[in-house]
Amino acid sequence: MLASNRRFGRSRVLLVGSSVARLVGAVLWCVIGAVAQDTYCAFEVTVSSRSALPLRDVPVGLLDHGNQTVTSWTNAQGIAKLCDAPLHAVDIVIGANPCASGVVLVKNIRATWPTTRKVFAIYETNPCSLFVFPDQCQLLTHVQDQEGQPVAAAQFEGKPSLLPADSSSDAFGRLFGSIKRGEKVEGLITRSGYEVARVSAECVAFGDSGLEQKVVLRKK
Repeated sequence: MLASNRRFGRSRVLLVGSSVARLVGAVLWCVIGAVAQDTYCAFEVTVSSRSALPLRDVPVGLLDHGNQTVTSWTNAQGIAKLCDAPLHAVDIVIGANPCASGVVLVKNIRATWPTTRKVFAIYETNPCSLFVFPDQCQLLTHVQDQEGQPVAAAQFEGKPSLLPADSSSDAFGRLFGSIKRGEKVEGLITRSGYEVARVSAECVAFGDSGLEQKVVLRKK
């Protein structure tokens, strides 16, 4: 009778042990499944317009030492996730429109594992075409002395129809103007106490619409 009880007791122990093993296995399977479904993302970037509207399909990239290693696009809620990021500080670049909108750059930001770091950015999209040339060129002339210092109150004398008639350089030595496509501006830069300098610029038919030049005025 005692031997029989021992056998039954041993059987009960084995049954209880196998049940515990199955229970542990089930818990581990649930934990692994939860981890697989809820992947940690280092950054969650929300992109919106100035009017607080979410922006869709805006590229968001992670820059590691100047190299873009991860790229994601914002969804309908304006959210892009950058999951795989290093422990050290990185940069986040938002947008990629080369002609009008430019980019937003978030510098020197670190992930905060195990918490996802949330980043908010305002980005303005401006439609434009790279193949449409404006009918004018913007001209910026930097007037400087021999030491590279800006010369203010320098006057332009030439074609006032292409540049403002009262053109004079500002405190930074800048002269602003515009030229029509196919036109060429020629004239003189004058300033009391300085020698006269000759300038010219041409707005070609299919060239760059932004023209810059430097003019050096030598003191008398």
